[in-house]
Amino acid sequence: MLTESNIAECQAKFRLSYHVTFARICQDLVGFEGKDVLEVGGSLPPEFVFDYLHVKSWSAIETPDYEESLKDA
Repeated sequence: MLTESNIAECQAKFRLSYHVTFARICQDLVGFEGKDVLEVGGSLPPEFVFDYLHVKSWSAIETPDYEESLKDA
């Protein structure tokens, strides 16, 4: 489970920033555990969503040029 004490750990481990904090807020508001989640406009690391958010399934969709656009970031 994502907790206040492991937010910094997740940010460093998965090279994420605001994503972890917002995931914690969503976890507290609606929960992820045991749910099928559709992520639109992103692609969080599988280990993060399964090991820390404990989802049942996670599907992510992004624009076709997403990977290419990351090269310029």
